[in-house]
Amino acid sequence: MNNIDLSSKGEQLLIGCFLTTDQPYFPCGQTVCPPDQDCVIINGTAQCGEACQHYTELNDNWLSEYNINGNPYCSGSNSPTEGWYRMFVGQTSAQIPETCVQDSRCSSYNRLQMTQPHPTQYNQTVTRSLCDSYGSYCCSSTSSYSIKVKLCYGDFYVYKLQTLPGCNTAYCAVPKHSFRAAGQDQTSITLRWNKVNNSVSFVLLFNGTETNISAPAADDSVTYTVSSLTAATKYTFTLFSVFENVSSSGISIDAVTAPPHPQTFSLLGTSFNSITLQWSKVNNASYVLEYNNGRRIIPASDGDGPVTYTVSSLSAGTTYYFNLYSVFENARGSEMQLQAVTGKIFHFISKIIDNI
Repeated sequence: MNNIDLSSKGEQLLIGCFLTTDQPYFPCGQTVCPPDQDCVIINGTAQCGEACQHYTELNDNWLSEYNINGNPYCSGSNSPTEGWYRMFVGQTSAQIPETCVQDSRCSSYNRLQMTQPHPTQYNQTVTRSLCDSYGSYCCSSTSSYSIKVKLCYGDFYVYKLQTLPGCNTAYCAVPKHSFRAAGQDQTSITLRWNKVNNSVSFVLLFNGTETNISAPAADDSVTYTVSSLTAATKYTFTLFSVFENVSSSGISIDAVTAPPHPQTFSLLGTSFNSITLQWSKVNNASYVLEYNNGRRIIPASDGDGPVTYTVSSLSAGTTYYFNLYSVFENARGSEMQLQAVTGKIFHFISKIIDNI
């Protein structure tokens, strides 16, 4: 086996035996890379290179925090293979979140987020551990996954991701500009974005009206709630940053208000293996029905009458707890609950008695 001279100082590394000195060279396929390069895939081969130039674009809609349903909780089969990636949400550069993502987003029960901030120096590569949020539990456990993150010139991040096993776990992607809808109800939308510094203020344009917003002195982010809105409606907001009367070009996002919940939710009938439910229609909304260990996505119905739905393949003599909520785009209404029991199976033995 041949030795490879790695520097003018005479430091050497024996491939396979790792006879190293003070320079953090690391293996990459059939070679080793110096500390100022990354192990990247070029033409299908692992080589030393620059991750900010040799990456794969990851722009799958189901990874977005805006995706409330998407692939039904089985995105693991679509998980990226190990390598360097740059994330997008539509045409916007995106990043893995540092804060909790709402339930049912990114097509997964378990949504992964970073436990530490992104790097702030260009060409700086850091290792970050991840935690996962399950249901409404935020960062409920620290996962065994860790990733590498690099800040590139051009103000975007690249990530060296691991392949995730099976279903139910996914990386999330949030727009890097940070201007986003942080929450909503039927009549209001809460917007949030990162503060630049205390000298930069903001102008929010909505429905032809401009609102001046000062950056709070103590916080790293700015939160603003727009009220008196209509339920189940999409709105466009444009945010400008202003420094010494000079305005930025502006960033626009669409956000929606939550739909109302169905006015009625009732039990129509049961059998030993099915339960039939009915609820009043919500205009422009689809529905999600959750029960015990099941989940059904029900599209918006035609006509104005009530929605009737039969849940089949159930177990006999079992109590089921149903949660129903309406969905408009990426916003859900408040839940309605109902409890029902399937019938029992009775075995009858017939006996013929002869008359004597």
